[in-house]
Amino acid sequence: MEGGLWLRLYNAGGSEVIAVVRDRYRNLVFSTALNGGFKECSFLLSCNLETAFDWYENRLAWRIQIMDEGGEVVWDGRIEEMEIVAWGLRITARGYFSNCYDVPYNGTFNADQHANTIISTIIPASCLHLAADYSQIQDPGIVMGTAAVPLVYADNMYPGDIFDKLAEVGDSSNNPWHWYVYDGKVLQFKSRATTVNWE
Repeated sequence: MEGGLWLRLYNAGGSEVIAVVRDRYRNLVFSTALNGGFKECSFLLSCNLETAFDWYENRLAWRIQIMDEGGEVVWDGRIEEMEIVAWGLRITARGYFSNCYDVPYNGTFNADQHANTIISTIIPASCLHLAADYSQIQDPGIVMGTAAVPLVYADNMYPGDIFDKLAEVGDSSNNPWHWYVYDGKVLQFKSRATTVNWE
C-alpha cells in the first residue's frame, strides 16, 4: 500500500465491488484538473499471467477508485488502457470526464437556453456513464443562442467540447466557470472561486 492508499474495482455495471487491491500495485500516479475533474491514473499491477489476461480481455471501462486509509475516495474513474508486461499489467484509467468525449452529440438546441439546461439535455443523450444527477449544474444566468451570446455549435461535437465553450462564456459578472466530474460520477458546472483562503 503506497502512502496508505488502496484500490477498489467494481463490476462492469459499476454497482458491486468485486476486488480490493492493497499491496499488489506500485508506481501509482493520479491527477486532477479544471476543466475535467479527475484526470489520468496509472499504476502497475502485480499478478500472474492468467489474471493479467482476464483483466486485459474483460475489464476495460470498468470502474476503479483510489481510497485513502480512512476510506474516502480520492480518485474515481474507469480503466481505458492495459498493457501486459512481464510481472503483470500496466493500467491506465481516466476519470469520468472522458465519457464526455466518447459519443458526439447530434441533437439540437432551441434558441434562448441557459447553459445548465443545455448540459442537462446532453448528459442523458451522450454521456451514459455519468450519474443522472443534475443538482450540481448551476445556472450562470446568461441566455445562450442570442446575437449577443451566440452558441457556436456544430453537428457531431463532443459534449466535453460544448461544455468547454459554455464555461468560456462565464456569467454576467465575467467570472470564469468550469465543469468537472469527481467521485459519484456527477458532473458539476460552477463558477470558479474568485478569492483564495490560504489558511
